[in-house]
Amino acid sequence: MLGPGSIALFIPGDEHEFFNSGTTRATYYVLKYKSKAPVDMERAKKAGGSFMVDWNNAAFKAHDRGGIRNFFERPTAMLKRFEMHVTTLNAGIKSHEPHTHGAEEIVLLVNGNTEMQIAKSFQKANEGDLIYLSSNILHAIQNVGTKPTTYFAFQWQ
Repeated sequence: MLGPGSIALFIPGDEHEFFNSGTTRATYYVLKYKSKAPVDMERAKKAGGSFMVDWNNAAFKAHDRGGIRNFFERPTAMLKRFEMHVTTLNAGIKSHEPHTHGAEEIVLLVNGNTEMQIAKSFQKANEGDLIYLSSNILHAIQNVGTKPTTYFAFQWQ
């Protein structure tokens, strides 16, 4: 059983199913990907196989900008590295100065109002928006709202 904000990762071939055991509406996102490289099931199994992490079991680490929940960082059947965390940014705060990294990244805004710098462009993003950042592209995100904002970040190589 998983609560709101929780995650599940399934390796290829593992059967799974979702059902809502509550009485309120549940929304979930599915990120399905395919690698250009060959599937390496041994790597996935050695990393721990399929798993789930409940939101309440991912410790919130507060910091001066808000806080972070680290859900996982591990190899999968198709990726040498797949990492996922959730960041909460306080109002008016930038997550970090513009930077680059070799990993590609997807940011999913759970709530709030942000502005994402991508290279020299600045784009507004709001609840439910998805942002894709290719590798080695300059980027930074700032909460431009009056309340904390929360987003999921997925990086892979």
